[in-house]
Amino acid sequence: AYIRQVLELADAVDCHVVTTHIGVVPDDRSNPRYQIMLDAVGEAARYAHRLGSRLAVETGPEPIATLRAFLDQCGPGAGINYDPANLVMVGADDEVEAVKTAGSAIVHTHAKDGRSLRPIVPAEFYHQFAVGGLEWLASCGCCEETPLGEGSVRWIPYLRALREVGYDGWLTIEREVKDSSEDIRMAVRFLQQTIAQL
Repeated sequence: AYIRQVLELADAVDCHVVTTHIGVVPDDRSNPRYQIMLDAVGEAARYAHRLGSRLAVETGPEPIATLRAFLDQCGPGAGINYDPANLVMVGADDEVEAVKTAGSAIVHTHAKDGRSLRPIVPAEFYHQFAVGGLEWLASCGCCEETPLGEGSVRWIPYLRALREVGYDGWLTIEREVKDSSEDIRMAVRFLQQTIAQL
């Protein structure tokens, strides 16, 4: 019901992509959680499709092939909110190569950067993050979000890969720290300079 309300509000203001996190999609389709998630996200995606919108699930906890296969089952109202930093920080997938797997399912992106500090298990990481939030993330010592261009995301190959799969939508700057205004200004300049090099 909540997602329906969000989709309706977005539609009322002429916004046709709603992004969300859904948790970790199990690799094993026989896992009971897989079917529960498929039913829930599928229902929301069908509602989004009726509105002419897309429900964009953010990347991070699982390999892109797992997420893409899951969302393909959810129907045409489902898509991917591609966050390259999430992939880099938790080591779930290669942020450039996975663009090819995500392909036309990418309906929104985050322009965010970060780095992994030690190997982690993505499912465990996202459980701890769900419980502890940004405070836990800042103190976990396993990864860190950085200003754009200061992390491990390979921006030129990544942006080229987006172009190659036909993505021409938003690069939405996301900076998850308390005082982010200067970092956002720097991110705009970084993106302008990087896009000019393509």
